[in-house]
Amino acid sequence: ADKVAEGVGLASMMGGGAGGPPRPSGPMMDGRLVTADQESVYRAGHQARVPFMAGSNSADLGFPSGGDAFARFGADADRARQIYAAINRSPSMQAMAVAMDSTMSEPARYAVSEMRRVNEPAYYYRAGYVPNVMRQTWRTGLPHANDIPFFMNTVDAKYPGQLTDADHAMAAQMSAYFVNFAKTGNPNGQGLPIWPMYEDSTREVMN
Repeated sequence: ADKVAEGVGLASMMGGGAGGPPRPSGPMMDGRLVTADQESVYRAGHQARVPFMAGSNSADLGFPSGGDAFARFGADADRARQIYAAINRSPSMQAMAVAMDSTMSEPARYAVSEMRRVNEPAYYYRAGYVPNVMRQTWRTGLPHANDIPFFMNTVDAKYPGQLTDADHAMAAQMSAYFVNFAKTGNPNGQGLPIWPMYEDSTREVMN
């Protein structure tokens, strides 16, 4: 395990457990199936030429590392601090938001942007709808992976007997986007609000 994990920056998204072996996260470059890191592939324009969709949740994963959360912004640290302070109430919330954006939101936007750079249809989303039954628990937004029951329209199995008409309507809408995209490469369809294709000039996101 030590040999396999050698050189891996993040040994595991979830941690190896106290005293346990490290569990590397993400693809490993083996020279055959995975021959380069994602950024290098995008930079060379060698990504698969397919329609693309990516996004994150409004209260997604983030791993604050302690210390100054804004040090990663270098010369732009003060500007970043002002921007995050304007939308987050406390330093701990700001640090969590920076970590969430770094871990989930910006990597998703970056991938969508790179797919548009080679003229592939690409769509960016932020899942923020919290079902009514969870609104007192999830006060900061929709946690990681809780968009899945909406995209798959399996919310009745997730929250049996606890859903409102609005919850069902949102699940139907999100699932319709997802099914349309799987079928045609475009999430849009009859009766749905228009989901614009992503462009760097506007950075539109379907919320």
